Amino acid sequence: MKNTDPEKIFFEHSSPSKKSEKEIRDFFISPIHFGASFNGAIIARKKAELRLHDYGKYSLEMARKLADEQLEAQKKQQDVIGKIKLHIEDLMGSAPPRRESVAERLGVSSRTLDRRLSEAGVTWQQLVDSIRSQLAHEYLAQAHYKIKDVASMLGFADVRAFQRRFRHWTGVSPSQYKKSLNQPGGSASE
Repeated sequence: MKNTDPEKIFFEHSSPSKKSEKEIRDFFISPIHFGASFNGAIIARKKAELRLHDYGKYSLEMARKLADEQLEAQKKQQDVIGKIKLHIEDLMGSAPPRRESVAERLGVSSRTLDRRLSEAGVTWQQLVDSIRSQLAHEYLAQAHYKIKDVASMLGFADVRAFQRRFRHWTGVSPSQYKKSLNQPGGSASE
């Protein structure tokens, strides 16, 4: 018996087949009582108070090193995503941002760009949509921008495509959103 094994083990059910009982007894090593009034185990207080894991200086150093490596990897991913976002925003005003154009600007293949996005847990379309949605809210909150201007600045081929996408993101049309901002108590987060 190891120093962490229970003193006795109790099972409410009756003894299974002889073969199964032997396997259970061999597994637990401790004395087993079948047909008891409860399921449980008796463990000596000394055994219950044993420290099962001792985190020494080496373990702590390894944990710190692993945490630092993970943090550095996350920073690199965020830097990559940040660069991709900047190129997407830059391309938006002239045309719909294309994955191939951003990959070329970064000096990588489209497959590498997709892989980096995947490593960050985002797809190309999700990233483009999140940027467009954020910018759409910002632009529509400015009174001097018309809806057709916002659609153009976000790289949509036409106003209707932008209106459909904005409704998909928010549940309201761009014009309803603009009106809500001008109403008393209106909120940009509708």
